[in-house]
Amino acid sequence: MKETNKLHYRTAIYVRLSIEDNGIRSNSIENQIYFLKKYINRHTQLNLVACYCDNGKTGTNFQRSGFCEMLQAIKEEKIDCVVVKDLSRFGRNYIETGIYLEKIFPFMKVRFISIEDHYDSINATENERFELSLKNMYHDLYAKDISKKIKSILDMKRKEGLFLGNSAPFGYKKSRQNPYQLEIEEETAAVVKEIFNLRMSGMGVVKIARLLNDRGILSKNRRRYERGELKGTNGEENALWSGSSVLGILENPIYCGNLVERKSECHNKLSKKEWNLIKYTHEPIIDQKLFDQIQNLIQYKRAKKKENTEKFNTENVLKGMIICGECHGKMTRSSGYLTKNSFLFRYHYNCRRKYIKYEGCKNRSILEENLNLAVIESLKIQFSVMLNLKDITVFDKRQVFDEKPVFYHLYQRYRKGQLSKEEYILEKRNRKETYQNKIKEKEKEFRENIDRKSEIVQFLKNNRLSKELCKMFIKQIIVYQNYIKIYYTFCCELDTKKEGEK
Repeated sequence: MKETNKLHYRTAIYVRLSIEDNGIRSNSIENQIYFLKKYINRHTQLNLVACYCDNGKTGTNFQRSGFCEMLQAIKEEKIDCVVVKDLSRFGRNYIETGIYLEKIFPFMKVRFISIEDHYDSINATENERFELSLKNMYHDLYAKDISKKIKSILDMKRKEGLFLGNSAPFGYKKSRQNPYQLEIEEETAAVVKEIFNLRMSGMGVVKIARLLNDRGILSKNRRRYERGELKGTNGEENALWSGSSVLGILENPIYCGNLVERKSECHNKLSKKEWNLIKYTHEPIIDQKLFDQIQNLIQYKRAKKKENTEKFNTENVLKGMIICGECHGKMTRSSGYLTKNSFLFRYHYNCRRKYIKYEGCKNRSILEENLNLAVIESLKIQFSVMLNLKDITVFDKRQVFDEKPVFYHLYQRYRKGQLSKEEYILEKRNRKETYQNKIKEKEKEFRENIDRKSEIVQFLKNNRLSKELCKMFIKQIIVYQNYIKIYYTFCCELDTKKEGEK
């Protein structure tokens, strides 16, 4: 697509620095900005309106905050020219970079200038475009080569028993003399020992978490927030112990003096049997015998739960829809349990905060079968009203738009000389496209109505909830102490008493 030369361009400069560029002084953020501004000052056509920066971000993908802000400004037509120091600052992904330079920017009429590559899209020749494409491929290969080398170095360091994590695990701290060496932190190590002893005595992970929270023992993320290591953007300032965080400690071999070389490979999580343990890399908090006993206990409990789940498991049709009316947190379904006579397998919906802290949410759990019954009775009432409405069994295109009068009027304007032949053909084509789009929208709506009706009929026939039905008709269910509120996708909410609840 040929770009037109304009008198003035609203210009943005884009700068980026990634970890692999550290140490290259000419690539520093300050130097890039100075270099680009100096270039723009020498070219009167370019009016600098914005500077976008991504510091410490890789060029292998375009999910960067500064780049996304620039792209949004382009969409809003605030910018029509982008200037970079060189192509590698823009991106190192051959395919995505090519799409932006060859498709997106030309379509959006954005001029692209890469100074050190001597490239300006406004007057670039075919040879220059081809040369830029080769450079783009080179930068992609360079990034992959660097990635492999870094990965190889990190693997070598792990095999030497060096700890490479950003922060030390709960119970440890990084040595001041050697940041790759772990040392025991006495205060938190005592908590780790207690967690293992409590689990060995038979206390479950949720009860352990509840006990720690009640005693005011800070979780790892809360401690890091208190120290200023985390900003609290993900709720770390209120982070509590949970069953999963306790389980994470119980299953981590780091507490008996071992490091795991790699837990995943090519973005695929490895099973524990595939882990390569580097033994005796630091002082243990827990002895190996106790750790192994805990692992056997965990495996036994998991096997028992899996056996019951496979035997009695039912689909969680209301997953993600249930909200606690007291603290407004999500309510989740329990893992289930067998009744004393072992004939019934039951599930409850619980507010997560209730099982994390005694002083937390006071809302009671609700039995799944009671909640389902309440939802079924409520839906029956709603559907009885819906099915009394007039059914549409035939889709008529004329109900959407009658094209004949419009096209006749258009033709008359052409006959009278009010439209040229080209204008008439173009207008007719546009009207035809508009008409076809409206037909497609109405057909889609009609099919959705038919699908909804078939779901309703199936529900009334089986008197059973399905995930598809709930997703189609239920927006949200709020559970209070003595009643529930159901918000539908098609009408107002309905209050219903908790059946079977005291």
